[in-house]
Amino acid sequence: MEKLDVLYDHYKETVHISLDTQKKRGTLFVIFCVLELLNFSMLLFPSEIAESISQYIYSTYEVTFNFNISLLQSAIWIVLSYTMIRYYQTNIYIERQYGYIALLEDKISKILHEKCFKRESDNYLDKYPKVLDLIYIFYTWIIPVLIIAVNVAKSIFEWRNLVNIWGVVFDTVCCAFCVILTVMYLIMMHPRHTN
Repeated sequence: MEKLDVLYDHYKETVHISLDTQKKRGTLFVIFCVLELLNFSMLLFPSEIAESISQYIYSTYEVTFNFNISLLQSAIWIVLSYTMIRYYQTNIYIERQYGYIALLEDKISKILHEKCFKRESDNYLDKYPKVLDLIYIFYTWIIPVLIIAVNVAKSIFEWRNLVNIWGVVFDTVCCAFCVILTVMYLIMMHPRHTN
């Protein structure tokens, strides 16, 4: 098998894995947004949400379960934190693959003595549309800043309406973790370049 064949097979597999991971990222983002919305809704309607979940469990499983609001809030924080970790890990993996795919395309182009083999790198970035810049800003600045704002507001609300001190302490630790993780994600996505 020639070097070109090996590189091209590896390139195809790498792009395939990257595209599958991008689909996974989309699903994780939707789940993440729903959980953030639920977390935010707990600011406004904690009793109603707990009651709705209890009714859903009863109608689905015919089991009566009355949620303690503090327990429900902590459960939301746990699931939200886990989903945030998975979303950021997936997104970071995708971001790191772009450079690797560009490297593979460059090597294949040199072997072929053609500049046309740059679909995922140079050709994609050539005449990059402004609308994609705006979308990039939305996903990498606006969403993370909103995440921080919603989570900090939620934590402050829990302290103001203290029900269970240990539950609120746990939730605050989860919130601090989410904020630190989001700040680190922002730093990774927007590195400062020094010459």
